[in-house]
Amino acid sequence: MATVLVMTHPLPPVSEANPRLQLVEDRLGTPLGELVAERRKAGVAWGRIAAELNQRTGVYITGEALRLWATNAERAA
Repeated sequence: MATVLVMTHPLPPVSEANPRLQLVEDRLGTPLGELVAERRKAGVAWGRIAAELNQRTGVYITGEALRLWATNAERAA
């Protein structure tokens, strides 16, 4: 059985996490944390979110990078 990460706190600014995530956010023009939280709440998989971001921004990011960022944010909260 897979573990599901339920975000209970806002994600931190990406500038504190990863320069590549910051580039994605800059190209989106909107906070990445809000988009990721919204998509996860809708049940979208990490890999699918990453693929959407890759397509929208032209920046390669993995679902695992997004998941680690969110997981580390939850642990720090």
